[in-house]
Amino acid sequence: MTTTDKQHAHALLDRLPADQMNAAVRFLEFLLLEDEEISVEEEAAVARSKEWFKHNEGTPFEQLVT
Repeated sequence: MTTTDKQHAHALLDRLPADQMNAAVRFLEFLLLEDEEISVEEEAAVARSKEWFKHNEGTPFEQLVT
């Protein structure tokens, strides 16, 4: 990132309405998260989930929120 990019980012933050600052900060924090290694347990859980969905139908989102 160049100094100009940083200056532009700071200028954009300065122009951001106060009620949107929290969302901007959370987004910036998300961008800075380091990639974590996936554990053996997590890989196994994903495999079990994929296998389950091969034999079962999921629940539509609309049914979960109504």
